[in-house]
Order: sequence, then structure tokens, then C-alpha cells
Amino acid sequence: MVLQGLVPEAKLDSFNLPYYGPTAEEVRRLIEAQGSFTLNRLEVFNMEWDPNMNRDEGFDEQESGKLVSDMLRAVGEPMLKHHFGLEIMDDLFSRVTEKIIDCIVTEKWQSTNLIVSLTRKGA
Repeated sequence: MVLQGLVPEAKLDSFNLPYYGPTAEEVRRLIEAQGSFTLNRLEVFNMEWDPNMNRDEGFDEQESGKLVSDMLRAVGEPMLKHHFGLEIMDDLFSRVTEKIIDCIVTEKWQSTNLIVSLTRKGA
């Protein structure tokens, strides 16, 4: 979008969205080090971004790409809109959808999830 003149390069260069996904062991160590909680259970599981991705019958890459893009849009649009402006959001997420569709047939789209059950000590 920068190369097409739709987004100023300075806007792209000034956008920073740091993300860190801790391992289960890091979460366990932090809970134990903090000391206010007893860790009852910590589970890790992977989940398909679209539950229909592994179906042999009726899987539609277009529909799946749109679903995944819509999930990303629900989370990311408020931050992106604030920085880049509302006027590019439809175009941006249309492009995201196309990129996802291009990748969806060759890559396994999963997210890793942590489930943590805690009890506050002294409660």
C-alpha cells in the first residue's frame, strides 16, 4: 500500500505493535515467582483458526480466508484505524483476506492457547 501511494511511508515506519507469546513454562515460573496464587492447572493446546480447515468435503478457501481475516480485523482494526485512518481499512483487510487465501492451502493455520486455573492464596 506504501508502494501504491495509499499509505505514507512515514506512517508505516512509525507503526510498532510488539507482541510476545510466553511459553507455558514461563507462565508457570511467573505465577510461582509472584506468589499470590496457587496454580491448579496449566494446559496448552493448538486450535485451528477455522475449524473447517481440515474437512475434506465442503471446505471453501475463500470463505475460510474471509473468516480468518474478519477475526484479525476484529482485534487489529482499532489500533490500525487510529494510526493509519479509517479510509484504508476496507482495502487493507481485503488485501489481508487475499493473502490468507493464498497461504491457506499450503500452511497449517493454528493458534496456541494456554488455559490457566488459579486460586488466590489466603482467599
